[in-house]
Amino acid sequence: MLGRLMAHYEERTRLFGEMSARLGLGHAADLSMNDALALRQAVNRCLGCNAAHQCADWLARHDGRDGAAAFCPNVEALQSLGRMKVEPGHH
Repeated sequence: MLGRLMAHYEERTRLFGEMSARLGLGHAADLSMNDALALRQAVNRCLGCNAAHQCADWLARHDGRDGAAAFCPNVEALQSLGRMKVEPGHH
């Protein structure tokens, strides 16, 4: 049971990291506290998402961002966080 749970967590962490980078979030060290809370909510959505196979397949087959919104509940949040991260004075 614990092994399955850890495998699930590791897979989702990998998918979340890849999707975050693909959608422009990159390294999240300079996010504000509110942004960090939004990021945590996105991680939790990913952990409970039913589209992991579709996500992994999409990440393997696509280089850009187009099409992720069809299955990923975090697209809007990750793109928004990515835009905020690069705006000067956002903290």
